[in-house]
Amino acid sequence: VPRPRPSPSARRPLRWRPPRGPGVPLLNPEPPSPTQPEKPPQPLWLLMILIPNTKITKQIMGSWAPIVFFSLVHLFIVIVSASQTDGTAPITEFNDVFAWQGLLSSENQAAMVGMMRYPNFVSEEWSHVLTWDFFVGRLIWLDGIKRGVFTCHSVLLCNLIGPPGLLLHSLTCLLYGKAPLPPTIDLIPDFMDEEEKGEAQG
Repeated sequence: VPRPRPSPSARRPLRWRPPRGPGVPLLNPEPPSPTQPEKPPQPLWLLMILIPNTKITKQIMGSWAPIVFFSLVHLFIVIVSASQTDGTAPITEFNDVFAWQGLLSSENQAAMVGMMRYPNFVSEEWSHVLTWDFFVGRLIWLDGIKRGVFTCHSVLLCNLIGPPGLLLHSLTCLLYGKAPLPPTIDLIPDFMDEEEKGEAQG
């Protein structure tokens, strides 16, 4: 008995389609991935980690342009989220994250977990955290260039888990016999010309 042939549509592989509806980010052309928001800054992180003293790294990371760019990306996500119907979490739930519930209370953490139900909130918070981690990682790299301190390990740790990278850099500076956290003006490296230094100071 001949078997019926499947229709052409049945033989087509299933393709993921972005979900539609309130509260779903517009910035979602691919299937969700836990590492998706981390991809854009990674090439710049690699410059500071793998080739921190090269001319190309100094040209790219010596500018404020990367920080400004990712800040604009974050602002765009915030605007898109806020403009969607039900795109933002109810303000009462947001307030519960910061409300004082007692020193040992777990209610704030529970409120934060509840906020994670909203995809737009996750997108905003993730881009927020990644931008600040990138900002601090760049400062660590600048300080290393300025004062001759090895920073690859500290920048890598900052990329992975954020603030401990700054603590590791401070410890490294102490091992070099230098102050752990220099004045901000000392973070401006010598490879920047006088005009750029004046702008940074202003």
